[in-house]
Amino acid sequence: MVRKEDVEETNLSKHSVASVLRALAILEFVGASYKETGVTEVSAGLNLHKSTVSRLMSTLASRGFLRQNHATGRYSLGLRIAALGSICLSQIDVRQQARPYLEELMEASGEAVHLGILDDGHAVYIDKVESSQVLTMRSRVGASAPIHCTALGKAMCAYLPEATVREWLAKRGMKQHTANTIVNPDDYIAHLATVQALGYASDDEEHEEGIRCIAVPIMDHTGRPVAAVSISGPTVRMSREKVREILPSLIRAGRELSASMGFDMSRTCSSK
Repeated sequence: MVRKEDVEETNLSKHSVASVLRALAILEFVGASYKETGVTEVSAGLNLHKSTVSRLMSTLASRGFLRQNHATGRYSLGLRIAALGSICLSQIDVRQQARPYLEELMEASGEAVHLGILDDGHAVYIDKVESSQVLTMRSRVGASAPIHCTALGKAMCAYLPEATVREWLAKRGMKQHTANTIVNPDDYIAHLATVQALGYASDDEEHEEGIRCIAVPIMDHTGRPVAAVSISGPTVRMSREKVREILPSLIRAGRELSASMGFDMSRTCSSK
């Protein structure tokens, strides 16, 4: 015989789980918006009743997971998310995850392999495995490079909102480093669409004459690029034929690292 108390407890449990899932969906939606988001927008985007969304967003704000702009009534992610994210990053360090892949790619290619992140419109090298060759690319961990003419920068910018990329370009400029450098924002945005379609980026003597580079993004569980891996070398060795040979290994490394960061591999890094 099924007791009334058991049925009520089961129904309460199901309701609680549903509420948790809805709250998580709201956090992901607001985070993916990259801007303040209103209850109506979230309700329409998630196909949830406005009263439910309003109640959950208010609760999340009270706990610091969302932050409400009282002048507009709209929400953005709260500092509690940043705190938890910092803890998560300390537990899952992308450098630690990527290091074996960097070493493997260097052994396979014989060229310098970099791990980079984006920082306020710059690509920043956070790890490097030096080339086994005498002639190699000049770079150091901690140094920054432009986003508009490096494969690392392109690989990550291709998966960010266009408005963010344009803001960075306006702020940092598009200095012409070589005859191949893209210096027009519209041309760069169009180029990023090609990068996303291909799933990898290239720097064909755009940042430094005589240097060719290819890179792939590392995506997190939201599909946001958290880092990128590149292989760089002198054009005398990094011929287009060699690029075609080593590209599959680089793409595979990017996919496996993305999976380790929680990216759903049923999706692809390409929009096509």
